[in-house]
Amino acid sequence: MRHHILAELARAALRGASLSELIPLAIEAGARETGLDAQVLRQALASTMPPPAAPPEERAFVDGLASVLALASAREQAVADAGRHTETLRALIDSAPEMIVRLDRALRCVAVNPAAERLTGRAEADWLGCRVCDLPVAEAVCSALLLGAQAVLRTGREQTLEVSLPTLQGERDVEIQVVPEWSPSGEIDAILTVWRDVTQQVRAEAERTRLYAEVVRGQAEVRELLGRVLQAHAHDLHVVAARADADRLTGREREILRLLTAGWSNREIAGQIGLQPGTVKNHVARILTKLDVSDRIQAAVRAVELGLVDPTGT
Repeated sequence: MRHHILAELARAALRGASLSELIPLAIEAGARETGLDAQVLRQALASTMPPPAAPPEERAFVDGLASVLALASAREQAVADAGRHTETLRALIDSAPEMIVRLDRALRCVAVNPAAERLTGRAEADWLGCRVCDLPVAEAVCSALLLGAQAVLRTGREQTLEVSLPTLQGERDVEIQVVPEWSPSGEIDAILTVWRDVTQQVRAEAERTRLYAEVVRGQAEVRELLGRVLQAHAHDLHVVAARADADRLTGREREILRLLTAGWSNREIAGQIGLQPGTVKNHVARILTKLDVSDRIQAAVRAVELGLVDPTGT
């Protein structure tokens, strides 16, 4: 019988019965079942300490009544704390400069702050009760928000979205933080979405990217120009050095170089100028060294570059 009484009181507490309703019922049941004075029971239940003079059975029963009342008290406190939390949250949402939209687990809008109307021109009534896919914003924004909210419900982790939002001030770049709200039981109770206008930051970043690209392009152009200047300078130095070497050529070597450039072989040159082919070969070796080249073809090209011979052969 006593277990039945305790169970009934516990169910009443879980259904939301207040302490003011449960205490008289507990005192009445305690007095009836234990024979203890109602005032003694009231003091015992208030202090959660069973009367020391009572038999063990009565002490256990009174202890059970106290536990039920403690459960009811904790529930009332939790409800009061939740109410204060809700009021604080609502005040913060209403005063926030960012647009804030709160969704329930079914992804319906249950709250929206005044910033939403300032940004989009749509009143609170246009938002409340709408599912995510029917919110009074662009379809692409609804689709992105739906995916983000579903990801939060699936993973329990905050999501960040970047969307382009048509507003009263024109198209704006908006970052949406999609944040889970947790219930005391550890379940996601709702989803809070915070919409921040980041247009200025996005534009500033785009300008920095553009400027950086221009700097990189300018550096590439300077490097290319410098490379050309260095290449031309190196060529000029090479020509000057080659001309200096060419000035060391003897008259006989210049004559052999002219014939070599015309395509004559060592034997033909030897016959033309009255030398032995071996002697001509030695002259050619000295010519290659003085012109800083490695073969007859390069020697012919260098001779033309330095103006030592007429490329027409005349």
